Parts: sequence; C-alpha cells; structure tokens
Amino acid sequence: MPTAHDIVIRGGTLYDGTGASPRSGDIAIEGDRIAAVGSVSARGARELNASGMAVAPGFINMLSWATDTLFADGRSQSDIRQGVTLEVFGEGWSLGPLNERMKKERLEQQGDIKYDITWTTLDEALETLVGRGISTNIASFVGATTVRMHELANDDRPPTPEELRRMRALVDAAMRDGALGVGSSLIYAPAAYAATDELVALCEATARYGGMYISHMRSEGEGLLEAIDELISIARRARVGAEIYHLKQSGRANWPKLRDAIARVEGARKDGLAISADMYPYEAGATGLSACFPPWAHDGGPGRCGDGSPMSLRARGSRKTCRAREAAGRTSITTRAAPTASSSCRSRRSRSSPSPDARSPTSRASAAAIRAMSRWTWCPRTRAASA
Repeated sequence: MPTAHDIVIRGGTLYDGTGASPRSGDIAIEGDRIAAVGSVSARGARELNASGMAVAPGFINMLSWATDTLFADGRSQSDIRQGVTLEVFGEGWSLGPLNERMKKERLEQQGDIKYDITWTTLDEALETLVGRGISTNIASFVGATTVRMHELANDDRPPTPEELRRMRALVDAAMRDGALGVGSSLIYAPAAYAATDELVALCEATARYGGMYISHMRSEGEGLLEAIDELISIARRARVGAEIYHLKQSGRANWPKLRDAIARVEGARKDGLAISADMYPYEAGATGLSACFPPWAHDGGPGRCGDGSPMSLRARGSRKTCRAREAAGRTSITTRAAPTASSSCRSRRSRSSPSPDARSPTSRASAAAIRAMSRWTWCPRTRAASA
C-alpha cells in the first residue's frame, strides 16, 4: 500500500497549544510540516503509536542561554528531549552586534567551550549557528547591554547624543535583520549603568518594527515595585509591549509584594499597555558571584577592577566613599536578602521587519509566536502548522 505521509502519529492525546481541551487523534507529518490533524486514514512511511501519551507542539525555551552549548553540540539533547524546539536568546546580552574589541573580550572570556567568532552582526551570528547544524529553531532579542558595550564598553556613564544615535542605529539594523525586540538585564553591570531614558530610546527604535521589550528588571527584591514601574514607563513612552522576565520577589521580607506587583501589571493592561510576565516553576535560583558586587565596582570592566578582592576594590575607593555611594543610590537596588537570583533556562530564528512577508518560512520563528509566551516559562508554540 503506497504511503501518503512521511510520519503518522496515531492515537495520541492532542494538546494543540491554544488552551482548548485535549482530544484523541492522529497527526500526519510531511517533511518539516504538519500535514493533517485529526483522523488520518492514509498510511505513513513511519507509523508511531502514541496511545496513552500526550502529543503537543514544541515548547519554547523563552530565556535560553544555549548559545555556547549549541556551538559545541548542535543536537541540543538536553532541551530537545524535553520537547523544546525553539530557543530564544537575548536577555540583555546577544550574539551581536560586535566590534573588534568585543570579539577579543569574548574570546578571552570563553571557558571550556571554545569557538571562533567570525561574525559582526546578530544576523550573521544566528546564520553562523544555523549553518553549523542545530536541532532547534532559534530566535533572539538584541541585547541592550551588548549595544551599550559596543559604544561605551564597560564605562559607568551616560552615552553622548552621538553615541546614543549609533546605539539606536544598531538596534534598528538588528530589527531589520530579524531581532524580536530589545532585551535588558538591569541587575548586572554594565547594564545597570543604563538610565530609563536610554532604554526608552532603544525601545523606540524597535517600535516601528512591532518589536517588544523584555527585561530582567532592575530589582527583584527591595526595589521590585519600583522596577515594575520603570518597565511600565518604558513601554508607555516607547509605545511597545513589555514583558517581565522571571517575575519573582526575592527575599522573605519581599514576599508580600507579589500582590502589588501583579496589580501593577494588571493596571497597566487595563490602561491598554501590552504588559505581561513570566515565571519559572521552581523555587531555586542562581546567578554569577559577580552580581553580588555593586555596579560601581564593575566600572570600566574586569581590567580596571583588579582581581575583585576587597583590597582591589578598596583601591578604587575608601570605605567611606563606598558608603557614600550606597547612600547616594549608586549601588544596585537588587542586593539580595537571600540567594534567589535569576533563572537561566539552559540550553532557526525570526525576521522582524516592516513587511511580514520578508520572513523566511522554515528556520525563522514567528515574532507573533514569541509574543504569545505571555505568562509561562514553558509555552507550546502557537504556530501549530510547523512540525
């Protein structure tokens, strides 16, 4: 009997990603596309019995740091075996745009996983990764930190008008090349040096392409509510949607703030702003030890911080100066009462342009699908037409 499909998955419990009730049925696949859903009478070259099993669209790892690991092993076994078919990069840092200084620094900072950095733009970086062969689809925001470092390195100062113009141009170019929007990670230096006005300016550059703003906010502890207010202000002023990445209230003293945090988001939504939030479904959290140092200690980058020891930091300012800086608000408002910092989900991408028709069909993830991530860390892909 001739076969009509490459693969037919039979008798599974189908979850289509829309929130609708599951139903029993079959799925026919041809190439990398779903050809039919429901009752499939035609045979497949390969038949899979999914009786008693759940069948769903691929999951989205919406905060992926799989960039290094995918260069080492594009099979993505740790994520693909959990059902993840889309990796989204760009929480503050992105693979591009880079200049020669940044390429040199990134090569020097590579750990066990080493690879050549042959690209300059974000587009070139993602195409390089796809060209090496990877199992998952990929998409990326352009990192506000990356854009800042491109022009200001690690310096704790505002950009000049000309530097800001170039930063906006870099965002514009990244959006035309496929970025989903602007991503920030404001507890970390040098991201923490960016004022609200700077972030608004970058988000304005993404607005004309329908991009959005995502943020690991300036505080997830004592300054949680103020950080949410800042994110909402950026969205309102730049006229973009915004998402709070891994919403949490760190430190026992801040646990009661969650009700007010949710109320702020819901209030902004009632005002017509596309504000959303996501959470990871576990209690643990982790980040690098360097995040425990106040932002001023990172001014200028590692080369100007000595070895990071108390003596090195003391050489950059007396204890009195340190206390004065803290009193003046120069230290991060995210200093933790408990070690519950951000989560990074470990681990072919999207074109975002004024014309949706410019997107290529298979290796690009839909910007609309990314926006559908709204409230959950793990979310079924909304475009059920893609296998």
